[in-house]
Amino acid sequence: MELIKEYRNLIEYCEGLDYSDQESVFDFAEKLSYCSWELALIIMINIIIADPKYLNDSIYDHIFIVVEAEGNINTYSYIEKKRQISDDKLVIASLERLLKVLERKYEKMGIILAKR
Repeated sequence: MELIKEYRNLIEYCEGLDYSDQESVFDFAEKLSYCSWELALIIMINIIIADPKYLNDSIYDHIFIVVEAEGNINTYSYIEKKRQISDDKLVIASLERLLKVLERKYEKMGIILAKR
């Protein structure tokens, strides 16, 4: 399955971006969202992971809004995997808040994500 391999390469590319300039990376994610919300969300989640202490509040708030609007079960799984491997308490807390956003969203549809 060449397509699966190429998609994994795209995810690795997104994870390997230089996250030191949050605004530029966030702008890139917004442009990417016109092609793929899933890849854009991966970038946005990694913005939070990269340096949560210095995260721009407006970017942080925007990420939560986008996760609620566009996030899906795959997004939930990705965030959960990142939470499990993180040892930064601030990152873990931020990711747990994102997980809660998606849990509430899916709970309204009768889907309990936390049990998956």
